Amino acid sequence: PSEPQKLRAGNATKDSIDLAWDPPATPRGIIQNYTISYNGRRTLSNDTIVYQSGRTDVSGHVVYSSVGALHSGFTFDFFVTASTVKGNGLPSIPQQMQTLPSVPVDPSLPGSPVSSDTTVTVQLNRPSDENGDIQYVQLLVAEISSGSSLDAAAFQAPSIGGYSSNLPEGTPYIAAQWQYENMEASMEFVIGSDSIIGEYRNWPLKRGTNYAFVLKSVTIVSGRQVEMLVWLHVAEAYLFDVLSVYSCLLSVNRKLQVLLVVVFI
Repeated sequence: PSEPQKLRAGNATKDSIDLAWDPPATPRGIIQNYTISYNGRRTLSNDTIVYQSGRTDVSGHVVYSSVGALHSGFTFDFFVTASTVKGNGLPSIPQQMQTLPSVPVDPSLPGSPVSSDTTVTVQLNRPSDENGDIQYVQLLVAEISSGSSLDAAAFQAPSIGGYSSNLPEGTPYIAAQWQYENMEASMEFVIGSDSIIGEYRNWPLKRGTNYAFVLKSVTIVSGRQVEMLVWLHVAEAYLFDVLSVYSCLLSVNRKLQVLLVVVFI
């Protein structure tokens, strides 16, 4: 057969892409089946290139299919061939589309923090971008009373800003923000050093006060309907002198937010 016509790709999710096409202009027999072939790739922040390829067959009576089990944040090239009892035909013109990113991978545990009167030093590791592009990483800080529970929702609020002296207790502020591509793979970071990191002031901590620290990766995706989907992944939290463990999964207003809190005392 000649090549299938007008291959289209759409409705991308984090692990699937829908395809549709028109039959060959010259079938030269009855189409027995169509074969969808794809090759995907993604370049990670460490310049490693990862690949995924595959193929799937559909009935010759069908001119559409959803290709699943795809990796997140990959760019795929698809093409379709038609087959008759006499063999395979020519491949269609390739169509390219990218799967959406999924929730960023947890940053690895930084190890035991070291505290002084007004600072806490931690070893931060840049989160992996294997699930899709990450735009920036934030370090959130919140003052917590001894014996109080940790308000997970506060760390997921979209309106979190910089430090203010009149912030209510338990309200987090952004102490530092890194553009993902500018963040070091691993670094020793001093929380409370009174420096400016990404337009936010890393305000000195108060002596004798309990704090929660949260590292958050943020990925922004432009949807097919010009919607912005924001994936917020709150990863590790450090809560000194207060024992509290909290985990939740929320989906609100088309924004997926995942919180995993690990507590140290």
